[in-house]
Amino acid sequence: RRWLPATAVTDLARVRGKIAVTPLRKGSLLQSDMIVARPALTAGQQEIAIMIDAATGVAGKINPGAKVNIYATFDAKEQGAKPVSKVIVSGAQVIDVGKLTPLDRDGGSRGGGPTRKAAGDAVPITFALGTKDAQRVAYAESFASHVRLALVAPGGDDTVSEGDRTYTLDGDK
Repeated sequence: RRWLPATAVTDLARVRGKIAVTPLRKGSLLQSDMIVARPALTAGQQEIAIMIDAATGVAGKINPGAKVNIYATFDAKEQGAKPVSKVIVSGAQVIDVGKLTPLDRDGGSRGGGPTRKAAGDAVPITFALGTKDAQRVAYAESFASHVRLALVAPGGDDTVSEGDRTYTLDGDK
């Protein structure tokens, strides 16, 4: 005990039901700042995770607890006559950000997982959403050509008005 830091975990009961925020290796000293309480969902919420490529995920600035607006861009061939960008969820609560994962050229992550349309690196982002918003995210993940996240400033207004939820280039005049 003389050489143990004050954050060293000496009673395993203190870590039951918690999750690691850093990779844990066998033989490492377990410290209280390496674990956190499991994120709690409120009534009516679901956890949903999607892979976001590094270029569209706000360059590593998204952390658990952040709020983001989720945008989906649909190609003209997939959506009718014109390409369109839509805000599919405003104010989505981020509950976890995974590790950067390389994606292979066939679109799958190396080691399994969701598919993407291009090679590169992606990060799994987990959200706490209501049923309808979770469906919107799942739809966009499956059918949109791109899904992007926009970080909302802490304390900022995360709502997007109905008139601003859909964008086409024709709308800019």
